[in-house]
Amino acid sequence: MILVCLLAVAAVLRATAGWPSDKHENLVLIGILILALIPIFLVVLGTASSVQAFGLRLQFPEARHEVREVAVSPSMGLLPGIALIDSSTAEIIETLRNATRNEVAVVDIEDGTAWWESRLLVLCAGAARLQRPKAIVFLATMGDSGPGVYRGWAPPADLLGQLLARPDLASAYHRAMLKYRQAQEPPASLRTDHERYSFIPERLLAAEVGQEFEVHGNQRLVTVARLDELFEPVLRRAAADVDATPGTSESWEQRILSTEDAFVALTRCGRYQGMFSREKGVNDILRAILKAQT
Repeated sequence: MILVCLLAVAAVLRATAGWPSDKHENLVLIGILILALIPIFLVVLGTASSVQAFGLRLQFPEARHEVREVAVSPSMGLLPGIALIDSSTAEIIETLRNATRNEVAVVDIEDGTAWWESRLLVLCAGAARLQRPKAIVFLATMGDSGPGVYRGWAPPADLLGQLLARPDLASAYHRAMLKYRQAQEPPASLRTDHERYSFIPERLLAAEVGQEFEVHGNQRLVTVARLDELFEPVLRRAAADVDATPGTSESWEQRILSTEDAFVALTRCGRYQGMFSREKGVNDILRAILKAQT
């Protein structure tokens, strides 16, 4: 409506006063477009008091969890206390294979006894190499808040880099990768089918960390404190509250506009609800703007 009114005023001035001239017409039209969009951007950016201002109303759709994700089994599918050895590597690889079929993998460290760093290394290494899943989300059980509390997310490559800053994990990782590069062909035990063949680096890594840490009881649990210590530099902590009022700092549209990451986490009272695609969020905002102009 604002755009129509401004264009009408410009047309009347052109007909009665000869302004703007042909030379300046394009500049005036650009100025009119900017003036018409200012109220909308004020609403979207939250500087207006609500999503209804200046005679415009932006109706944003509800943020829905539409990203394909999987909850990764504690300890990568092995029973608690069972060390990674050749006979148990298959369970680890099956869990990893399932994770790579999704965009997001959810790791719940629960009360700090559900995951070992060695297992997390295998998951992050495989996800980083295959570039799927694209994000790993961490949840934890937090005192009075209970289970499923959101602790942050990060791309697997970022998490892998942080894990490899630990010298003993880095040593096991590089030994496994060296064996993979040096092998003319994989051992017969690894050539069972084509799909398993694609996970040979991770099978070698699982064997390395199993022998180095788990068989000898040198594994380290991923507690909440350890999670923060390992990954604080790369964790995306910010999340959108699914019940937040549109236009407020915790609303999904504000989170979408304030990040360049591929996803925004959705929470309710601190508990994880899912991941929201930034690409979809931007498209939803643009649709709301176009709808407000009609």
